[in-house]
Amino acid sequence: MPILLALVLFAVGLSAHHGSADYQTDRDITITGVVKEWRWTNPHTWVLLAVRNTAGGREEWQGEGPPLTWAAQRGWSSSTLRAGEEVSLVMYPSKRGERTGLVKRIRRAGGEVLDVSRPWLDR
Repeated sequence: MPILLALVLFAVGLSAHHGSADYQTDRDITITGVVKEWRWTNPHTWVLLAVRNTAGGREEWQGEGPPLTWAAQRGWSSSTLRAGEEVSLVMYPSKRGERTGLVKRIRRAGGEVLDVSRPWLDR
């Protein structure tokens, strides 16, 4: 029984950590909006943005950020982004869902850039 449990946990871990396979890494998009939430979670950080659409309404966009350990090693924390802050996300769009992507770069309204280095993608 312990071996079966270990295999199940291993499989769950693999599906949760998919790398860049779910994203269109041959192009990127830029989305500008207001941070609704910055999720400091394992295995990846997430940023949720409220973005004004062409009809004048608001849409929610989600950006998968860097892994928590990577972010922490570079000085990022649970307070790196704050709700209400305006940012632009440069992202690789999702192959599966609308209004979501893999974050490549975050640019704050004041011009500061937070790069997410993925050497196998960012050429």
